[in-house]
Amino acid sequence: MGFLFDTDDELTLPQLRDLVVLHRNDVNDANYESTYEEHDDLHFKDSSGKLYRWFCGSHWAEAASYKGEIRPIKNQYTEQSLISGADALRALADGKEVEYLYGTQWESATGNQILISAFIGDKFKFRIKPQTIKIELEIPKPFLPKDGDMVWFISRDNTCGYSHDVFGHGLEEKWIQYGAWRTKEEIKIVVEQLRKLKGHSK
Repeated sequence: MGFLFDTDDELTLPQLRDLVVLHRNDVNDANYESTYEEHDDLHFKDSSGKLYRWFCGSHWAEAASYKGEIRPIKNQYTEQSLISGADALRALADGKEVEYLYGTQWESATGNQILISAFIGDKFKFRIKPQTIKIELEIPKPFLPKDGDMVWFISRDNTCGYSHDVFGHGLEEKWIQYGAWRTKEEIKIVVEQLRKLKGHSK
């Protein structure tokens, strides 16, 4: 059917991660990139193999018709996340966790006790260790709607975070790509749980 969850089974952890990524719309979640140097298109491929393209600098959009060649992003970091050796030393002094790129792996600058001289030259790239959060969400199980069913779904167009419509009457599948729920009470729980992620970004 083309939604993120197209069965009535319980959500798997990879599916839940997909839901979180597609809801928060962060370009840093990109895991594929265009192979053409003249293009800087970034993509996210979910656990089912469905491809999304970073669209208009604001959100992930399904890219079912994309014909370009893509490749996995190696060492997923952006140039904006890199810091200078001097900034790395300041960050260490402030008690922050600093990492340096050794080959293709990020290593702890404190754990390996690298020499001060390494911070002065351009041999290594440095960054502040990315912060992660443990996600534990309890949400109602979505369902597979049929024509004529009333569905409640996640929507960025409404401040409440959700909307509803009758499936099969002009409701595009893309609007329920994050899942479909049967009642307002269920979708309110889903949105409430997802909004807890925003609190971790402060």
